[in-house]
Amino acid sequence: MTGIVLADVMVTPNPVYLGRIRRGEAVTREVVIRPGRPLGKDTVRAVTGELDGLHARLELVPDGTQRLILGLGPDAPLGRFSRELRLETSSALQPTIVLPVFGSIEGDVVVLPSQVSFGVARAGASPERRLLIRNRGPQPLMVRRVAVPEAFDYSLRTLEDGLEYQLSLKLRDDVRPGTVSGEVQIFTNHPTEQRVVVPLHAVVRRRG
Repeated sequence: MTGIVLADVMVTPNPVYLGRIRRGEAVTREVVIRPGRPLGKDTVRAVTGELDGLHARLELVPDGTQRLILGLGPDAPLGRFSRELRLETSSALQPTIVLPVFGSIEGDVVVLPSQVSFGVARAGASPERRLLIRNRGPQPLMVRRVAVPEAFDYSLRTLEDGLEYQLSLKLRDDVRPGTVSGEVQIFTNHPTEQRVVVPLHAVVRRRG
């Protein structure tokens, strides 16, 4: 059997991806809200939830739809941006719609990828993961030191002095089985980005 499930209120897109944003850049995204049923008239009445650092404005369009304008100000902090908004509607069946909003705010110091996962690895035979540390600012960048959880070893290599570095990570051979989570801390000479944090995660199994 196939069919179409109708909702009283349709929200597009859901979730909202802000993208990778340069620090200081003002960003706006538009969300379209419309009735999901023929001749439907339900609307969003209010926007609540995690609005810290995010501006939300509801607008009524002449064709009867609504627009939710989301704005991210230039003072948003560096790192992964994640908020969960709640759209309060006039629908008795669908009184609240959860709208995730996420993205990544980058500065002069960019680390790729922005998070590290080793997946499921066996102790003593884990793969290596590599991070690129890139400088997009006008001044030369120096990586002063790196801190990783005890379960990991690392090595740092200069690819282009002042511009790009490669950080290699590996699980230690003697790490105990289980879930390992933590963060890589990269300390630099940048005046406002002296510490960059990258989450990392692994699930370790026994050898054999």
